[in-house]
Amino acid sequence: MSTVILQTGPGVFEVLASVCRSHQEAVKQFVENSADAIQQLCIEEGRISIQLQYESVVGEPGTGVLKNIVVSDNGIGMSREKMKFVLEHIGDSEKVQLALRGEKGIGILAFPLIADELHIASSPHDGTPSSCLVLKRPWLKTGQAKIVEQCARHTHSQRGAVVYLENILPEAADKLTKDRLKEYLGREFASDLRQGLYAMSISDDDIPDTVPPQRYRGVKAMASIISLGRLGSASIELHVLPWEMADATISLYGRGGVRICFLTDMDEFKALPWTDKRIEAHRRQGSSRARPGLSSIRYRTAQT
Repeated sequence: MSTVILQTGPGVFEVLASVCRSHQEAVKQFVENSADAIQQLCIEEGRISIQLQYESVVGEPGTGVLKNIVVSDNGIGMSREKMKFVLEHIGDSEKVQLALRGEKGIGILAFPLIADELHIASSPHDGTPSSCLVLKRPWLKTGQAKIVEQCARHTHSQRGAVVYLENILPEAADKLTKDRLKEYLGREFASDLRQGLYAMSISDDDIPDTVPPQRYRGVKAMASIISLGRLGSASIELHVLPWEMADATISLYGRGGVRICFLTDMDEFKALPWTDKRIEAHRRQGSSRARPGLSSIRYRTAQT
């Protein structure tokens, strides 16, 4: 076992706070990391599974409390050396150069929003025993992490990673149900799932359910494709919900379904009707020579 001191890039926790506004979005960080790992490997049969593990309540048969969440994939995996590199370069990740969906490699720091501990068992090759990266909430105060070469609790010998979010916080448990996560992840990863870039499943028992791509909720009030001239094109969809929903968002997406930002963070959207939680909208960048989303933001603000 070796101890590693976390080295985070500037503004990491500010970025994380803007990315993870709910417990579901914290779980999404680990699913995104799995999607990235599959994308880097360029395999045709990628798979991501989410398992909810419950613990029975003493004296209350038939009831259970969410104890752990396990996210696994058959992506590129990490060696022990790669784990050390990741911990020492959080916020300054190679994902920036690869244009992957992970927020500069900071996704692993989302774990304390929903769990006491994070364990990532990963192997870069079939037949190679996995190493285990360990983070605990109390350790964050001193920037401490550990890498276990032969983990007694979490080990496998298949290429890919298994993320264990252990001791789910009570305030998060009732919001991370199978049905809620299935719908949420189906929306957030709809583009990838439609393209068949990987298969995704979720389970809270012995039978996993496939996560299908979801459309946005509510009644579609507007759908349009606009030309951005030499910058390419973009699509807009606006949906009006039948009642207020706490997780309603107006978001800007880039190619591949990667969320760039919440448009409601911008001053032009901090007013009704955008803030009444009854509108969902997304703006997707199409073909473009510019960086995804820059021209979209200018267009959107010009229309408000």
